[in-house]
Formats: sequence, C-alpha cells, structure tokens
Amino acid sequence: MLKIDKQLMKSGLHSQLLLKGFITLLIFIFPFFHDQIFAQTESEKFFASGFGKYQNKDYYGALIDYTLAIKNNPDNYKLYLCRSIVYIELEEYKNALIDLDSAMKYEINDAEVYFYLAYIDYKKNNFKEAIIRFDRAVNLKPDYAEAYYYKAVSCLNTSDTSLALSCLDTAVAIAPNEFMYYFKRARIHFLQNNYYEAQQDFQQCVKIKPTSAEAWYNLGYTQYKLKDVEAACNSWYEASRLGNAAARKAIVNYCR
Repeated sequence: MLKIDKQLMKSGLHSQLLLKGFITLLIFIFPFFHDQIFAQTESEKFFASGFGKYQNKDYYGALIDYTLAIKNNPDNYKLYLCRSIVYIELEEYKNALIDLDSAMKYEINDAEVYFYLAYIDYKKNNFKEAIIRFDRAVNLKPDYAEAYYYKAVSCLNTSDTSLALSCLDTAVAIAPNEFMYYFKRARIHFLQNNYYEAQQDFQQCVKIKPTSAEAWYNLGYTQYKLKDVEAACNSWYEASRLGNAAARKAIVNYCR
C-alpha cells in the first residue's frame, strides 16, 4: 500500500499550502499599506502585527490584532478575510463564516473569499458544495493553483477521478514547482495502475523535495511495479537513509 495521506497530514503539508495561499493573499493586499511606514494608521499597525503573529502561529494574538484593525477600519473587507483565515486555523468555522459573510458585504467578487468558503466546505466534508465554490474562485482568478488543487481533492472524495486529474494538471501547469500537486497526482496514477505516469510524478517530487522520505519510498514502490528492481532499491535506500521504516522492510524483502 502506498503510504501517502497520513504522512502528509502529519507533516503539515496541508497547513503549509494554506499558509502559502495566505502569503499570496498578503501580496495582493499589500497596497493597503502607505508608501511610508511611519504614516501607517492604527488599523494598518494592528494588521501588520496580526500577520506577524499569524506567521508565528500565535493565532489568538492574531485574532486580537485583527479585531482591533477592523474596529479602526470596519469597511475594509480584506481585514475580515484575514481574520477568517485565523479562525480556520483554529477550526472555528462558524466564526470564519461570519467574517467571510462580512467580507462579501463589501466585495462580492473576490476569489480569496470564495476559496476560503470552499475550504471550509472541504474541511467539513461538504465536497459537492466545495467544488462549486472552488469553481467560482478559479473563474474569478484563473491562475489560482491552490483552488484547483483543493477542487481536485474534493473531486476525489466524490469519486470523480477524471476531473481530479484535470484539475491537478492545471495546478501543475500554473505552479510547476509545487511538491504537493505532483504527489497527489502520482497517487491517482498509481491507484489507476498507471505506473509510468506515477513514476514521472514521484521523480518530480524528489527533485523538488529531495528530503522527502515518503516520496522516495513511493517512487521505489512504483519502480518495483514497473519491474525495475535496481532503481526501486536505490530509491528505497534513499528513503531508508531519510528514516522511512517501510523502505527498510522493502529492502529486506525485495533487494539482494
């Protein structure tokens, strides 16, 4: 069996992807600041402080600062959006939805708002609703790789493997250096017995992240399925060196 999803969840890759999307959001928001830092309003100061605390995983501190930023500038929908992301990290989805609803009262056509509404649906296993909202996000922002990725994961949970692959193909085309997109696509190919395509994606994974023991292990397992035992053993040796216990068992059982 491929050891994929549990290891990925343990390593926090989903959370890292969400943070990456949030940092992208901050780049979009950055014009909110004045050119001269000393001319910042109170709201901007609280916003900057809140973002710093968010990055340091001080989520409750970030909530306090974002709340103060909103108090000083209640008409800026991006502040509600940022606070909703903190609530999502804390799995306080009800409060996140309230903030996203407030954001939509000021801006109805923001791709990030729909992305995080969809992400909440995804986290609550409302996959069909999530797909609809991820679609809205990518319609508003066609290069939104994270939205395509999470739409793909949602599609997998509705057994629409074909659409999931299509979404991952788009995500990879937009963000060709994102480990997670190749890893998920490799998993689908492997489960469909498309071992050559899976091997290509796992090879891309270890190229992007050579320290991933899981990627090396799964590359080896895929190569073994392709009857390339020498390559498989080399991959398993690397996975074992990086601490993968399953790779050590594979070496004992299949490598001479």
